[in-house]
Amino acid sequence: MSDLQHSQMILGPEGSDFRGRINHRLSLIFASLFLVVVLVGGLSLYFARSIFLSTDNIKRESERIDLADRIHGTIHHLISDMQRSILRGTPIPVAEQKSYLQELHALLELHQAGSETERDVAAEMDKIIADLSSLSERWVREARVGREVNPQDLETLESAEVRIRALAHR
Repeated sequence: MSDLQHSQMILGPEGSDFRGRINHRLSLIFASLFLVVVLVGGLSLYFARSIFLSTDNIKRESERIDLADRIHGTIHHLISDMQRSILRGTPIPVAEQKSYLQELHALLELHQAGSETERDVAAEMDKIIADLSSLSERWVREARVGREVNPQDLETLESAEVRIRALAHR
């Protein structure tokens, strides 16, 4: 292609300058495509933010469930040790009792940082822990004297276990 042909293609058949304007329809199509891309990008950011907030809520809920499970497990271990002590006729070691109670109080403090409902559950758990604590101390005293376990104490132990199950399923 010669230079003359090339300049005629750029200048057009009349020899006028190329103004660089795009057809009006093409401008409209490009503008609408640009708006669609911006709209899709905005929606993507909105959905990404929504997903991020959902995962953050799921993480908090998972931590709360894990904490409740740890409290339930600790109380279950304490009740099992109390039942085992009844069957063996020996008291639970004082150090072990204190360990359970310290762990439960620490877990309850973490649990109380939540909502009003969680504080109510923590208060109920605190009552159960106090009942179990006084029951285990009474068993230790009675075992030292040589007395057998009172049937009402067994009912109290069973009641505590039922209350814990009810709290775990709230």
